[in-house]
Amino acid sequence: MFTSSVGTRVDRRNIYNNVFGPAAKRAGLPWVTLHTFRHTCASLLFAPAERGGGGKNVKQVQAWLGHHSAAFTLHQYVHLVDAGMGEADFFDDLLAS
Repeated sequence: MFTSSVGTRVDRRNIYNNVFGPAAKRAGLPWVTLHTFRHTCASLLFAPAERGGGGKNVKQVQAWLGHHSAAFTLHQYVHLVDAGMGEADFFDDLLAS
């Protein structure tokens, strides 16, 4: 996606060691990595639209993140999906109708 000043592929280790890592450390966030942004992207894609997220399903997120399977995506991000599950008592309302 990005190229160096001579047109070659940018080495992610150079970006992290020379730019991103020092910036994260200066910001007091040494635990933040480039992968943190990928996780944030997945979080926002899974978040319900009414809460400002994309409201996307696991197959959409799998494709956008380039995972080999939806099962892998779920394994990595199931805690995000579980957070939006809510309670099952809505079934009571359905049955009462």
